[in-house]
Amino acid sequence: MAQLWVTPANPVRLEQERDPTLGNPSLIPPQGGTSIAMFDFPPDSVMQNPVDGVRAYEELGAALPGLIESFEPENPGMHTTATIDYGIILEGEMWLELDNGQSRLVKAGDIVIQNGTRHAWRNKSEGIARALFVMIGVSSPKKQVV
Repeated sequence: MAQLWVTPANPVRLEQERDPTLGNPSLIPPQGGTSIAMFDFPPDSVMQNPVDGVRAYEELGAALPGLIESFEPENPGMHTTATIDYGIILEGEMWLELDNGQSRLVKAGDIVIQNGTRHAWRNKSEGIARALFVMIGVSSPKKQVV
């Protein structure tokens, strides 16, 4: 995973030479901010059978700051973020598992737009799949108390 660029909630044109991704504590942008990141997804056969599960989770946590907290421990891979995501599959193919149980095959060149959708990405192939995601921070909907 590589975070390529971020903008704050109220971006302004940068005059300085400083990379805004340095010191950014989260892949998930604040409301109105953006984050663009490249992800390589190993095959599920690798992800589901780590040699050292604790170490693998620690490495994922370090690679996915702010995002790892949105994953559901009881449903591996499923997550929901307060973002609108533009996902572009660059290499390989992935299965997008949706909240309603349906899955969609997405291949290189396909674009997926998520609007705070609960989902998981599955790489059922034998090779690495690469995707680019632009995430736009949005407010979380208020839950109604009934």
